[in-house]
Amino acid sequence: MSRRSPRQKDIDERAFPVRVKIAVPGCGLGNLVVEIADWLSERVDRHDYAQHADRGASGHAIAFYFRDVETALAFVRAFPQAELADGTRNRDYTRQGQSVI
Repeated sequence: MSRRSPRQKDIDERAFPVRVKIAVPGCGLGNLVVEIADWLSERVDRHDYAQHADRGASGHAIAFYFRDVETALAFVRAFPQAELADGTRNRDYTRQGQSVI
């Protein structure tokens, strides 16, 4: 019986401790995709991050994996127009049994 190799996403989730997940609207990210790719290639070594398609609380998302908090924070600050795919603004989000909205 052959053993399957782990998916790259699973490997990256174990390797990179910091993740930033942004929501992808129905119309896509437009030029933001190019801006993000340029920013990453100019500022982050290709071995210090990864990215994968993911699911957010409200649909499609892209997860960016980083080795350190400082790079992740710089990424978030560089793209304030990107919506985090955290789901805390969803009507049905609750915390410890209490609705926060």
